[in-house]
Amino acid sequence: MLHDSSAREVAEQKFKKGGVVLKRKYRWMGLNILELHFHKNITQFLQDQDLSNIDVIVFYQVTENYQNKLNDFATLQFDLKLDEDEIFRNIRSKNTRNEIRKNIRDDGIDYLLVENLSNNDIDNFIHDLNWFMKEKNKDTNIGFIKNQIKSFVGNIVLTHAIKDDITLASHLYLFDNERVRYTLGISYRHKGIDPSLVGRSNRGLHWFDIKLFKKRNFKIYDFGGIALNSNSADEKNIKKFKESFTRNTVHEYQGNIGLSIKGKLALSLHNLKKKISNGRTSQR
Repeated sequence: MLHDSSAREVAEQKFKKGGVVLKRKYRWMGLNILELHFHKNITQFLQDQDLSNIDVIVFYQVTENYQNKLNDFATLQFDLKLDEDEIFRNIRSKNTRNEIRKNIRDDGIDYLLVENLSNNDIDNFIHDLNWFMKEKNKDTNIGFIKNQIKSFVGNIVLTHAIKDDITLASHLYLFDNERVRYTLGISYRHKGIDPSLVGRSNRGLHWFDIKLFKKRNFKIYDFGGIALNSNSADEKNIKKFKESFTRNTVHEYQGNIGLSIKGKLALSLHNLKKKISNGRTSQR
């Protein structure tokens, strides 16, 4: 058994699971978009929807390859129905297990859950995320992420690893009835703070999250995708980090489908621009 009585865990018991279907509608570049997450029976669901004014459907991690037009999406998952001790034993890397133990035992970390996010909570996270992405030289659509968080705020939670009132790591999750999906994370490399402490706290926070969601009777802890055949050093490092927890790879589907003529044309132009951009990159 992993004993963690020395770690100070702050989590409200009122945390509840959300709606059955994660969906939202929005306009982008003159298009009406329908966005769907984690759905198991897309064909049946869409038969019951009025799609007459929808130009494009955006699918995230659905189990059905709708019209055989979606892309394979690989992710890593923990089965939260297992006993907590068994889940910990199943953490693949011995070093990761030791780092978690040390973080809990020695580092004096507070693990904090934030639910029912206020506008201030969202603004602070987006501010830090923007800083973090710039530090990593990543081109990220911060505005889109902020709007997505606000749209699904009832199904969003944040967790933090904090030491002496200084945040070392933050995780943002999107959840439905049975799955919690690690969506975004920030590691804070503060001046004067040992980077190894930040790394341990990030791992310790994942373990806090896993235990928390298991207690709330969720069935799946989803690490939010991995790039299987990427040449990017950053994506390889992310894959290596996540695989230090588990190699239980699950394949789902993701992608965009145009419904209207306008939507189909817009996606064709988008895909053409993407091919041209990728071709330029490969020739460098």
